[in-house]
Amino acid sequence: MASIEQKAQCVLCFHGTKSPINVQRAFRCCYGRNPPDTKSIKRWYEKFKETGSVTDLPRSVRPSVSEATVELVRQSFHRSPTKSTRQASRELQIPQTSLVRILHKRLRLHAYKVHIVQDLQPNDCPRRRIRN
Repeated sequence: MASIEQKAQCVLCFHGTKSPINVQRAFRCCYGRNPPDTKSIKRWYEKFKETGSVTDLPRSVRPSVSEATVELVRQSFHRSPTKSTRQASRELQIPQTSLVRILHKRLRLHAYKVHIVQDLQPNDCPRRRIRN
C-alpha cells in the first residue's frame, strides 16, 4: 500500500511522462520496493484530476452493535448473572455470536470457569517452603 506522498509523487510523474511504466521505474528507484500496479497509477491520476487530491474520502461506517443493544445485554446479565448466553440470545433476540462479542469486547465480562483444586490440609503448611 502506497502512502499519500508516494501516490502524489506517482501522479506528478505520470502527469509529466504519461507512461505508467516510467512511473513504476521511477518508483522502484526512489523507494526501493515494488511499484504499484499500472491500474492503480492511472486510477490515482484520474482521481487527482477529478477531486484535486489522492486521499480517499472518509467512509461512513455503521457501528456493528448499537448502544441500546449493549445496554439491554448489560441489564439482562445484571438481573441474572448466571444466565447462559444461549438463553439470553433467545430472550433478547440477538444472535449468540453478537451477544458473546458484546459481553467480551464491550462489557469485558468473561465466563467464570470452575477449577478443581486439591484442598490444603493442616499438616501441609509446615511442608510448604518459600522459594527464593
